[in-house]
Amino acid sequence: MSRRGISFALLSLALTCLLPLPVRAQTRLLRQPTLSSTQVAFTYGSDLWIADRAGGVARRLTSTPAVESDPHFSPDG
Repeated sequence: MSRRGISFALLSLALTCLLPLPVRAQTRLLRQPTLSSTQVAFTYGSDLWIADRAGGVARRLTSTPAVESDPHFSPDG
């Protein structure tokens, strides 16, 4: 490999490492999101999860061997 090829490979590696994690490895397993005025609920890994719409850490609502799906908020939230 030429010096130019090595330089390009190193530059590519450096740029990849500098990208934020969500850009490099976006999760694609989130399914069936539903929204309330303040929260989002979704399925991930066959369980139901909830998180604030403003962002932050998601909290698992279920943890069973069953497959959970199709979350919905009640009309009153």
